[in-house]
Amino acid sequence: GRGWGRNDRHGGGYGHQRGSLVVFEHGNFGGWSVPVNGDIYDLRQLRIDNQISSMQVTSGRWQVCSGTNFTGRCEVISRSLNSANVIRMNDQISSIRRVG
Repeated sequence: GRGWGRNDRHGGGYGHQRGSLVVFEHGNFGGWSVPVNGDIYDLRQLRIDNQISSMQVTSGRWQVCSGTNFTGRCEVISRSLNSANVIRMNDQISSIRRVG
């Protein structure tokens, strides 16, 4: 996770921090956003536990779970969701990992 600053020489970018998955505070990709590129066992460490309302998938398939350490109810997403209500997990996600 280096080089998210404005001096990123790789160019490109769409005004969002790049990640294979980007999670958002509000529906329709609003509010703050956090890029995810790997497994997060406990979203509390990022202070975004139970606060995710939409997700933008740029690559891969991702498992999102209601409990930490990929426990509780889990769903796999492979495309962007403008509302986590689609998978009945609005403000309920506590862990995320890439599964494909």
